[in-house]
Amino acid sequence: MGYFIEKNKQNYYLLKDGETVTSLNYAKWNYNKATISNSAGSIEVKPQGVFKTGVDIYKDGVDKGDLVFNWKGHIKIILEDDKMGEEIFILKPKGFWTRSYELQNENERVLFMLRPKFSWRKFGYDFEVDLDTFSFTKDETSKLEELLAYCVYGINLQMARSAAT
Repeated sequence: MGYFIEKNKQNYYLLKDGETVTSLNYAKWNYNKATISNSAGSIEVKPQGVFKTGVDIYKDGVDKGDLVFNWKGHIKIILEDDKMGEEIFILKPKGFWTRSYELQNENERVLFMLRPKFSWRKFGYDFEVDLDTFSFTKDETSKLEELLAYCVYGINLQMARSAAT
């Protein structure tokens, strides 16, 4: 079956074969601040400031990454890791009539695709995830699940910002 991201009220849950592996919990109706919870712990995501377009990622209270938005609709995810150093990923929107998003690494290798599916009952988006699960090791799978949460957070924030303008 693979991965699926489901909306429940204002929170999102990453499901792997029907079981929740990661949750993205927003603070009330605010799409700016969120907490990502998985088996590795808790990650806090919040905006950098009033006039900045970026978002900080905090693991155990330490700034470990950023989400940077640009005018093309791309979201750059910069993660700092003690083992791997700095890693950069880019989430790009694809298509015009049927919107989808693909996440690429620095070498422009597509890691996965997200396809939002609007649900009138939930009045929000669920996300279908297309990826080749056999090409990832166990360590890469946990990072992949974390990246999926960052992507959903970034897409929701981008949609909320564009709806406000």
